[in-house]
Amino acid sequence: MQLGWMMAGAMLIPLGIGIWLDRRYSTAPLFILVGALVGVLASTIGVMRLATRMIETSAQMPRDAAEDDAAVHGKEE
Repeated sequence: MQLGWMMAGAMLIPLGIGIWLDRRYSTAPLFILVGALVGVLASTIGVMRLATRMIETSAQMPRDAAEDDAAVHGKEE
């Protein structure tokens, strides 16, 4: 759930600002494209940071805790 909201916010906020700037200054599609590019970059960076945190957290988990977690979620190792 966190990943979806992060990606949506990172994409839609710069895009919305780009649309607003284009309407204000009649420069379409300049700022829409810039906003979309910034949004894609921001969401990519955010996903990479979140994935890195998740990997580091799972790597620090003791082996027994990882097995218990897998058993609770129905995963086999």
